Amino acid sequence: MVFEMTNVKTQTPGKIELLSDKRNLLSVKRNLPSVKRNLGAKTLVKRFVCNDRASIAVMFALMLPVILGVVGLGVEAGMWFKDRRELQTIADAAVISAAIENSYGASNAEYTSAATVEANLNGFNAATDSFTSVGTPLTGAYLGNSDYIEVVLNRNLTTIISQVFYSFDPTTTARAVATTTGDKEACVLALSTTARPGVKMSSNSTVNMTDCGVVSNSTQSAYSVQVCNNCNLATDCVWAAGGIDDGLSSITSTDCSQPISNANPVLDPYASLDVPASFGICDSATSMSGSPYTISSDTT
Repeated sequence: MVFEMTNVKTQTPGKIELLSDKRNLLSVKRNLPSVKRNLGAKTLVKRFVCNDRASIAVMFALMLPVILGVVGLGVEAGMWFKDRRELQTIADAAVISAAIENSYGASNAEYTSAATVEANLNGFNAATDSFTSVGTPLTGAYLGNSDYIEVVLNRNLTTIISQVFYSFDPTTTARAVATTTGDKEACVLALSTTARPGVKMSSNSTVNMTDCGVVSNSTQSAYSVQVCNNCNLATDCVWAAGGIDDGLSSITSTDCSQPISNANPVLDPYASLDVPASFGICDSATSMSGSPYTISSDTT
């Protein structure tokens, strides 16, 4: 029996392999863009890591907040020191006013009022400032000494940059202590600003002054008050606008720790009085005789 086959197409093995290679090639071509994308991303990351161009700009950008913070804290600290100095000036002015009132026997309420007035004149701000203490010193070398007045002030400080790092309410304190000296009545008062000397003791004199002092407005550098070597002057205080020549320490001050030289001149207590048209015959004597001689505040 014979069979005939017509119109039958056959493929050789070589052709089958060729078609398979073509399909693989087309698959590779389709995947090539994704491979390129992956290689491109890796290349960009590598270039970014290894590239050192503009590195200073990057470092500056990272450090800029830190730099601004440090500068801001420095400026803020400077403002705090300024506030501290201002507060101390206010305390100094207030305590002087209170000490003067205290020397005249004022009550606590009276010299506190005087201190408040003076503080307001020198920049006291009730919104940020407050009085902590006005009165006899509560601490220090003059603790409990009623001849001295202590003023303690407190101020709330402003915060700007520091609040970013730490939340707190900073404050500063100023303390001042003062007293007065030479505020007694003057048994001997020399008003001339040019006399040389303004007040003079000589010839082995001894003078005792009770509850009063010696005051000279003479601005002579060495002879506003002159006391001889062998003289003795005992008084509450010697107050001179110029210099004091007391020989071999011939002055004993019972109210002052030492004679006060180069002080402010005292006001003329007679400046507001009218000079009488006629005052009779004056005693031209300008010196006292006899030793020892005692003078008190009521001696005429």
